[in-house]
Amino acid sequence: MNKFKIFSFVFLFGLILSPFFASADVIMPGTHYLDLCAKVINLDSFSHIVLIGKTSGPMASSNGVFLVKNNTCISKGYKFNSLDLYWNTKENPEVIDADKRLVKDMDVYGGYVDDKNPIKKQTIEYSLVSSGSGFKLVKISDTSEYNNGSPIQIKNFTDTPSNSSDISKIKKTLKVGMKNDESVRMVQKYLNNFFKTNMKEDGNFGLQTKKAVMLFQKNHQLKSDGSVGLQTLMLMK
Repeated sequence: MNKFKIFSFVFLFGLILSPFFASADVIMPGTHYLDLCAKVINLDSFSHIVLIGKTSGPMASSNGVFLVKNNTCISKGYKFNSLDLYWNTKENPEVIDADKRLVKDMDVYGGYVDDKNPIKKQTIEYSLVSSGSGFKLVKISDTSEYNNGSPIQIKNFTDTPSNSSDISKIKKTLKVGMKNDESVRMVQKYLNNFFKTNMKEDGNFGLQTKKAVMLFQKNHQLKSDGSVGLQTLMLMK
C-alpha cells in the first residue's frame, strides 16, 4: 500500500470518527466541572402517585422511562439527552400521559463552566404540590457552593413558606376557637404563602383558617379535620 492510499485511509477513518469525538466530553482549558443536582424533596407525602422521568436523545435507554426517587438527584444520563417529568397514579407507574407532564426539558446536567465562574456545585430543590385536579412542581430553593472560598449561597423562593423555622417551634394542637395566638398566626402566614391567599394573619382560628387547613390536609392526603396537629405540622416544616 503506497503512502497516498495510507493517507486516504487515515483521512476517511478520521472523518468517520469525527462526529463521535465532537460529541464526547472534552475538558477545555480554563474550565471546571459544575455538579448540578435537581431533586424533589416531598414525594413521600404523596402515597398514591409516582413521578416519572422520560429521557430522549442519543444515549437514552429503549423507552427512557424511570421513576424519580424522593430527595434524590435526577439524571438524564447524557448531556445531549432531554428530560421531561410526568406524574401518574401508582397503578400506572410507567404510563406517560401528555396531560400529566410537569416539566419539559428539565435542566439537570451541570457540565463544564468557565474558571471565571467559581461555582462548583448547585443544588435545586423542588416541591410537588396539588393544583386543581393535578399537580405542579414548585422550585423552593437554590443552593450554590464555590471553589474560591466564597460562602455557600442559598436562595429561597416565594413559593416556599418563609416561616418554616417558626412552624417547627409549635408544640401544641391548634383548632377553631383559639384567639390572638402566635402559633395560629404562624400557620396563617404559612398557608397564605402556600396557597397565595390573603387570609388575615391575626392569630384567630376561625372558619376561614379552618377551611385553609382542611385544604392543605386534603392536598397532602391527611384526614381533613381542620385542626393543626402533629402530622399537619410536620408537613409544614
